[in-house]
Amino acid sequence: EGDISAIKGTGVDFRIRFSKPVQSARLHFDDQSDLVLSPAGAQEFTGTIRLQRSGSYVIQAAEKAGGHYAASPEYTMESIEDAVPQITITRPMRDVRATNVEEVFAEIKAEDDIGISRLDLHYSVNGAPEKSVDLHKGNTAESSVIGAHTFFLEEFGLQPGDVISYYGRAFDTNNVTGPGTASSEIYFIQIRPFEQKYVQNQGSAPGGGDQGNEG
Repeated sequence: EGDISAIKGTGVDFRIRFSKPVQSARLHFDDQSDLVLSPAGAQEFTGTIRLQRSGSYVIQAAEKAGGHYAASPEYTMESIEDAVPQITITRPMRDVRATNVEEVFAEIKAEDDIGISRLDLHYSVNGAPEKSVDLHKGNTAESSVIGAHTFFLEEFGLQPGDVISYYGRAFDTNNVTGPGTASSEIYFIQIRPFEQKYVQNQGSAPGGGDQGNEG
């Protein structure tokens, strides 16, 4: 109906039909700039803008006999800044101490207003260069995505005192100004030694056997 609301940088195509033939037409913006529209038929005009700011505009037309006049109400333009995704490690939601043969399950949730395109898990063992695991790659824009990964600690050959750090990273589907990205908090898996149980050996109780009495 004329009002525009879109992410900053979005291309907006106009196709305007007048109730009677006009010689020329334009969009007149609140900053006093104009966009001249192109004829597309006896009573139609077209044009394209790249939405960079919020404001307003009116459609103006000119007939052969005079200058431009307002041919529409004033319409609003809303340029929306794209928010980065929200990403959280939902399990285990804390640092973990585990032995080097345990399994640690991690679950990561990412949300975005225009959709999540990719979700990764990044981890490092004892500060070594990071490695990544793909948790989600989508062709469609999903507003909420949950990915999961299990650390099989036995595969890493870890020793007590070793540490794995990990976090999630999400990318949205903004193809106008470029994907927005965000990272979760960093959590740690610390390798602990196996529990050692000490059992106290109980010595035999002092013997109380019968002793013969001398007669």
